[in-house]
Amino acid sequence: MAHIVTLRILVDEPDEARVYDGINEMLGAAQAPVDPETDDSSWIIDWSIGTCVKTSEEINDSICNDTYVEGEAFVNLIEKE
Repeated sequence: MAHIVTLRILVDEPDEARVYDGINEMLGAAQAPVDPETDDSSWIIDWSIGTCVKTSEEINDSICNDTYVEGEAFVNLIEKE
């Protein structure tokens, strides 16, 4: 049975085009078999990248200051849904 997964990723890259290109490259590489010794199929069949959402200045500052706390960028996104 297949699943569609929604994934949010915080990316430290100011150029939106590079974000899309980099994620496409990573997902392309991830199409390799999960366990080549026992299974010749990939988990990732297809993907679609939605929009990039700019982070707040507070998040940017915490990344620059090396004080970012895991999950912090997604708190307000979850509250808005």
